Amino acid sequence: MHINFSYPYIIPSSHINLSLTLISLEEWALITFNGKDAVKYLQDQLACDVTSLKNNEYTFTVHCNTKGKVYSNVYFLHYQDGFALITRKSVYANELNIFKKYAIFYTVNINFHQNKILLGIAGLQVKDILSNIFTTIPNRLCPVIHTMDTTILYLHQPADRFLLITTNNIQNLILKKLTKYKIQTNNSKQWLALDIAAGYPIIDQINSELLLPQALNIEALGGISFNKGCYLGQEAIARTKYHNMNKKELCFLSGKANRIPTASEKLEIKINNNWRYTGIVLAACKLKNNIWIQVVLNRNLAIDSILRVRGDITSVFHLCPLNYL
Repeated sequence: MHINFSYPYIIPSSHINLSLTLISLEEWALITFNGKDAVKYLQDQLACDVTSLKNNEYTFTVHCNTKGKVYSNVYFLHYQDGFALITRKSVYANELNIFKKYAIFYTVNINFHQNKILLGIAGLQVKDILSNIFTTIPNRLCPVIHTMDTTILYLHQPADRFLLITTNNIQNLILKKLTKYKIQTNNSKQWLALDIAAGYPIIDQINSELLLPQALNIEALGGISFNKGCYLGQEAIARTKYHNMNKKELCFLSGKANRIPTASEKLEIKINNNWRYTGIVLAACKLKNNIWIQVVLNRNLAIDSILRVRGDITSVFHLCPLNYL
């Protein structure tokens, strides 16, 4: 299966009124690690504690440079005879090169898998319907399962949904079994909308190596270990925590505008009767009735703050709460 496989695009829906939807995750990529030094190598590379991760768990974490700035956000999990991370497709080539650069003193195999299919499934009655395809599905107590040549991750924000690492044959089986249900298909923009609402950070290449993980709420998501010892960027990340240096946070905005802001651009915030540049956009998505933006802003902004897209004086955006904060 070619890496650029995707379902046709339709305008994404909010999780509140999302019909059952099978989603191609063509904007994500799978990198695997195995070999006798895989645990030690990854423990030196990632911000999470690799040694404490159970076989039926995954974690959000980050891969950082020596200054603690994030290359990309990842899903990290046990996979087959080693480990896997799911990262943004826009950064995977650069990340792969960096991982291989630091691997020369370890016995570890690092591979990008374009023959695996990454799918999401979400929407109305998703748990019941997925249970009709797989004999076991993951849940909050057991968020990862491996079955039928497929690894399934359970996500509960902003609503129940599942991420599948699978094969072309299993994908065809899923499509066949879902024909009796009113299921729609969509591409990665629907998954992006769900991630924005969930507060799961999106770091594409244009924003790579700009931000510390705390500014992306990775600490709040449990993706940083402060007890594991040294890893890339550890000193800067620990200093930021223990000296209370982080002044930024990831936020979810909803509103209307004449254009969709692009990753890396600034927004404008209203202060008294003036507008000032603020923040850095990570991702944005147009829904049927509004636009959602993921942006890093100064911490502790007033909940009634008014923001707008730069140069669009008729646009207006408001902060939406994130459930884990």
